[in-house]
Amino acid sequence: MEAAALYAFARARCRLVICFAHVTNRLAQNEGDFEKGVAGGAEAALRLIGAVTRVWRSVAASHLA
Repeated sequence: MEAAALYAFARARCRLVICFAHVTNRLAQNEGDFEKGVAGGAEAALRLIGAVTRVWRSVAASHLA
């Protein structure tokens, strides 16, 4: 649902949006279900987002110049 809201925002505001989803089989039924940790890929996901952000900014800057 959150991704749908982001895409609705992008369309309404004519903005570009990238949405990352860290999907697991957990349903947030127990304490700590959203705590992915290193073994659950949290750090790898953050590295991916950082890399994509750097490329996004680089491409955006080249289009503005």
